[in-house]
Amino acid sequence: MDGKDEYVDRDCVDDDDDDQERVFLNNSDGSDNVYDNPYMFQEINISALFASYRSNACQIARESGLSIETDYCEILSLSHILLLQVDKFSDLQIQEFSRDTLEQLRKNMRNSYAVKTKVAPDVKALFREYIEIALDEDLGLEDAEKAIEGSFAKSFLDTTDQKKFGIMRFIFLQLVKNIPINPLDDLLSEGTLTNNIISPILRSFFHNATIHPSRWPNTASMSSKVRKLANFDPSRAKQPDMIGNIVNNNKSSYEMMFGEITGEGKNNKAKKNNLDLVRLGVFMKDALDILVKKLGKDRIVFSWQSIGNDFCYLHNCFILSVAKLFMLVVTSWTGYIMVLVAPGLYLMIDVGHTELPKSFQTCGQFINGIDNLFTFAVCMM
Repeated sequence: MDGKDEYVDRDCVDDDDDDQERVFLNNSDGSDNVYDNPYMFQEINISALFASYRSNACQIARESGLSIETDYCEILSLSHILLLQVDKFSDLQIQEFSRDTLEQLRKNMRNSYAVKTKVAPDVKALFREYIEIALDEDLGLEDAEKAIEGSFAKSFLDTTDQKKFGIMRFIFLQLVKNIPINPLDDLLSEGTLTNNIISPILRSFFHNATIHPSRWPNTASMSSKVRKLANFDPSRAKQPDMIGNIVNNNKSSYEMMFGEITGEGKNNKAKKNNLDLVRLGVFMKDALDILVKKLGKDRIVFSWQSIGNDFCYLHNCFILSVAKLFMLVVTSWTGYIMVLVAPGLYLMIDVGHTELPKSFQTCGQFINGIDNLFTFAVCMM
């Protein structure tokens, strides 16, 4: 393994003077015995399987190190985190648990903690009409903006549909100002993605200035103060790009959501994106531990990762029309929740994916996946 990509855990090596070259992941679980009250799923002892899985990951870390590019699931396991992504399990995970068990466990946890929320077809249809107007020649964006502004009197019998329509209308009024009709050839930086696309959309779902405000970018996190996750890249901050707080008595009480963003261009690589995912997992675990200590009961914490698309992906395309489609692919958003299901076992569950638009040509894809954003938002309430 390349030494720059090796990850080790405090349980696996002696703590020496090599701190600046290593990342030490948090492995405290707040329990004297990780076998107390094991987590059972479909008569399978998941806690026991995870203990074996983590032991093997720790052994690999001792002998050859763990690469952030290929072993990020195992790196998270060193902090007692079992990552469950959609159709994306590591070889060691499959070896220890079986693919079917992992898939069924993820679906069960998602359905238990993030009940699917759907936008009514007639609500989506209205916004598809606005997209078609925007894509017309000449004054498309201007006409689309007028049509959206004129929809303020639109009403729905179902109050839930009315609320969702209001959120989407607010988002689209910002999009007509922030994104072009056709995607630009220029790569978008993290700052541009955040200001023009990610923040306007996600704040509409996750930000409430009175109850659960979010900060972009963040500069101080209760969870991040004890982290050493930027050692391999000193230019990167040790805190997440976004933090969502819960307010109590007009003061931030605790953290319940974290976000990481990657722009387009040379920094959009597997190593950086996987490191962000590991960071999110550790931030979530820290926050969950703090919640349990403060409130004396289990909670759910949330995170999301948004990744812009890199022009270099086009080099894998040999047909111009296919390459053009790749240029139209939007910024991806993936949501995660974390639950402490048993002593020493934190499940980090992928709960859905949405494509955020960088132009009106891709707004249709955004509408297709918007249910996942509403599901995530409802789960947070």
